[in-house]
Amino acid sequence: MAWLRRISVYEWASAALLALLAVLAVRIAGDTGYGRIALLEEEIAERRAEADAYLQRNQLIAAQLQKIKSDAGQVEVLARYHFGMIKPDEVFIQTGR
Repeated sequence: MAWLRRISVYEWASAALLALLAVLAVRIAGDTGYGRIALLEEEIAERRAEADAYLQRNQLIAAQLQKIKSDAGQVEVLARYHFGMIKPDEVFIQTGR
């Protein structure tokens, strides 16, 4: 234990400071510190962008639905285009699609 007496106060302080810095570095960069917070903030930003995209899509669908409800001819156009429906006594000629 004579080697303990040979270590100066400055060396003890330096060792304690290095240990403290190592602990802080792990807390800051680790999974439980600021690194984790940054990852969660990125995920929140991604989710908000995704939610905004869905909101825009829903608004577009609502506008299309309103158009269909307000214009009876629109239903016929959609039925003909999407389902290939024809009126009685019409002749169907397919040109390619």
